[in-house]
Amino acid sequence: MEYEKYKVSRGDTLESIAKELNLSVAQLREFHNRHCELPYLLGSGKIPSSVKEILYLPLQEIEEQAQHKITNQSFYQLRLRHPTAEQIYQVKIKFFEEGKENSLSYIIKILWLEKNTIKIHREELFIDGKEPNFLVDELATQISSVLYPMEFYLDAQGCFYKVKNLSQIKERWNQLKPINPLL
Repeated sequence: MEYEKYKVSRGDTLESIAKELNLSVAQLREFHNRHCELPYLLGSGKIPSSVKEILYLPLQEIEEQAQHKITNQSFYQLRLRHPTAEQIYQVKIKFFEEGKENSLSYIIKILWLEKNTIKIHREELFIDGKEPNFLVDELATQISSVLYPMEFYLDAQGCFYKVKNLSQIKERWNQLKPINPLL
C-alpha cells in the first residue's frame, strides 16, 4: 500500500484538505493517525502546528482495496468449530456519510442443521449504538427481519452457494408487505 503526503499550508483545515482530496475527514484522520508518528496525531480540532504534512490514501486506492476485500473469496467463508455447536458472532459495520461516522451492529447466531447446511439468525440490531428509534430505522429493521432466520447450503470450502429457505423468506415478505403501507 502506497500512501501519499499532503503538504499543509497556512489556512488549511481538515475539512478543506478532505474536500480537496475527495475524502471524508474521518477517512483522512484515521489513515494519517494510523501511519504517522505519535507527535503528529490529528485530533478533532485544528491541525497542530507541528504537523507539516498529512499522510493519506487516495480515494482510488481506498476503492480498489474495498473491491479486493469484496471479491476475495475467503471473505465469504465462515469457520465453524463443531457441526453441533452454535456459534455467536457480533457484526459491526462502520460507514461514513458527509464526514460523519455511522454504524450498524448486531448479533448473529449460526447453527449447523445438517451436513453442509447452516441456519443464521440475527438478533439485537443497533444503529449508531442505539436501538432503532426513527421511522426509517424501524422500516429498515422490519425489511431486514424478513431475511432471518436464513438457511444456506455450503460448498466443500464453506462458501454459501444457495439459500435453502428462500420460499419461507418470500412468504415472510408477503406477510409483512400488507401490514406496512410504506412497503
